[in-house]
Amino acid sequence: MDAQLKRLVLCAAFSPYSALLGRILREHSPDDTPLDHFRSWLPNKNRLPDRRLRHPEDLHGPLTALSGLGWRWLALGDDDYPPLLADLPDAPGVLAVRGDPAVISGPQLAMVGARAASADGTDNAFRFARSLAAAGFAITSGLALGVDAAAVISVKSDGFSEISGSDPKNPKNPPKRPLFQQARHQKTPALQMA
Repeated sequence: MDAQLKRLVLCAAFSPYSALLGRILREHSPDDTPLDHFRSWLPNKNRLPDRRLRHPEDLHGPLTALSGLGWRWLALGDDDYPPLLADLPDAPGVLAVRGDPAVISGPQLAMVGARAASADGTDNAFRFARSLAAAGFAITSGLALGVDAAAVISVKSDGFSEISGSDPKNPKNPPKRPLFQQARHQKTPALQMA
């Protein structure tokens, strides 16, 4: 089975129990463990997660579409999995990423705030993000409107690294759409995580 499909299936089956999957993957590599073995570790015997493990072919279409947008999946233990994140006891088992995961290995700062921020608030976020990025920090954002957007736009306009969260199953989420599209078309180093 394709390694990317297997990681997507595990990500989907264990959502929202990613930390549980992480603890399992510390002892059982996804490449060496058959999908059927993961069924016994599902926290509830809900039909949908169980079906995902029994019928991984159901996710071939979404895998193809998401891969075409640049998404890939990293399992805890993979060489590209961010080491600082892997050190956490409740590290997510699988990350959906787009961009260079090395960005998350360096120093970073989350820029969050009001979605309906004042002009002064967004200006401050813009300036803080630009200064901190120039000092070597990757700026982390949830791609929300307001302060988050000002921080990302500032960082992207200068070509610095940013880390943003978004949902790879719904990359055109209406409140985030303009910012997501801007991030998608920029060529600056970035990591987007689900």
